[in-house]
Amino acid sequence: MMLRTRLIALFFLAWHPVPALACKAADDLADFHSGYAALLSGRPAEAVNTSPLNPLDLVRRLGQEGAPVDVSEMAKVAADLALLAETAQSGDVTEMSPANFARHVKNLEKIQDWITATGCETEITTLAPSASRQGIGPRDTSQTTTIPPRSAETTPSALPVVIILLTLVGGVCLAAYVFRREVYKTLRLRGRRQEKRVPVSIEALLILEGHETTIAARAVDLSRGGTKLATDTPLPEKTRLQIMLKDETHAATVAWSNNFYAGLSFSPPLSDEAFQKLKDS
Repeated sequence: MMLRTRLIALFFLAWHPVPALACKAADDLADFHSGYAALLSGRPAEAVNTSPLNPLDLVRRLGQEGAPVDVSEMAKVAADLALLAETAQSGDVTEMSPANFARHVKNLEKIQDWITATGCETEITTLAPSASRQGIGPRDTSQTTTIPPRSAETTPSALPVVIILLTLVGGVCLAAYVFRREVYKTLRLRGRRQEKRVPVSIEALLILEGHETTIAARAVDLSRGGTKLATDTPLPEKTRLQIMLKDETHAATVAWSNNFYAGLSFSPPLSDEAFQKLKDS
């Protein structure tokens, strides 16, 4: 039971990470994005967050935060940024071709998509496009954009899955309990029925446990395991009592009862000698 509870808890945490512990990679990626945008905007002095990244480590941490990223895509973005940094050191990035500029803009969009996928709220520096330079956008202007946390509607919830799992586990446990109880009852009754029963007519006196009064009855059949009584007094099931048959007292329990008859189970069963003596009387 404890193992099943721990597995469900681990599944829930893996599916629904804790936000307070799940935004470090997103913050690192946001700083990386802002430095990339500063370089592309022609402001290399502001690009302080473009230190070399370990793509494998960042991809691993982003995956833990709910944003699976292809490591090859991350490596390409890191390589393009390295080339952009070299260009910024040796010349003016504003003189690059429109095709190269468009490739870097696409990289920034990829990074922003990865940040959004984590569901973390963070701020990034983005390019402020305009109609100049053939619609590509000026390299000397930028703007700050806040990426909101992922809405609850799009956040996968483990609650329905957990409810279904708990329902299934509970159903299986209940079915196993009922099956075990019925099998036990059937085997117990079968064992009782294997005892040889003989018709008798023996006066009996019943003394209920915890009571001083006695009840008169008549045994109408008998086996080593129990007896059937004819009695006008209904006896509650599972009542413990002493039954006197032919001046000998035996411990018994009421197995079943109605308005006219009752079945008793001897505890312990009658010995062969006692059974033979009562049968022959």
